[in-house]
Amino acid sequence: MEILTSCNTASLSPYAPSDTNPWDVRKAKHLYRRAAMGATDAQINIALSATPQAAVDDLINEALQIPNTQAPEWAYWSYSDYPTGEYNDLNNEQRSYMYRTGSYDVRDKSLKGRLTFFWS
Repeated sequence: MEILTSCNTASLSPYAPSDTNPWDVRKAKHLYRRAAMGATDAQINIALSATPQAAVDDLINEALQIPNTQAPEWAYWSYSDYPTGEYNDLNNEQRSYMYRTGSYDVRDKSLKGRLTFFWS
């Protein structure tokens, strides 16, 4: 069994496939687990048909093309913007909406979703 290099001691130089360290299914799946939320077999096959650098570039370009989730109308409300007596009810409803939307963004947006999850 191959022992992976620790991230604490690994070089920062770009990965270059070789006969002893090939760009293979295992590495492509690892990339997609770390930089996205996994990948389909079709995505792995596409990544393997390219260089590792191209696969990373594709993930980044895909993330740049995904539109940002629009902020709801109430995103910038202050306490005084809430109808009298409805702050707690509306605030709970809004919080639920934010959790649902955030979880959809994380799940459905690949690298952008992974970064959303990281920064949240």
